[in-house]
Amino acid sequence: MTDQQFLKRIIALAEKLSDVTNLHGYRSPPYCAVLDEISQLGESINRSRRRHSWIVYFVIISAIVFVLYLVYCLLAEGFGL
Repeated sequence: MTDQQFLKRIIALAEKLSDVTNLHGYRSPPYCAVLDEISQLGESINRSRRRHSWIVYFVIISAIVFVLYLVYCLLAEGFGL
């Protein structure tokens, strides 16, 4: 889910929450159902961001290790290590 999709969905849920509050009041079953939808949406975006962050860290660490290996190879070739 992209940030734009998330924002559109959360805005729609906020409007739905406002409508449900006006019709049924706070702490009614429809009100709690909308709050549950908002909670699930937040959890899903957190999971996708967490997964994305680990992939980015893995790529960065892999690139650093590769550059260090290239530097080692160049030094070994130049100094006969």
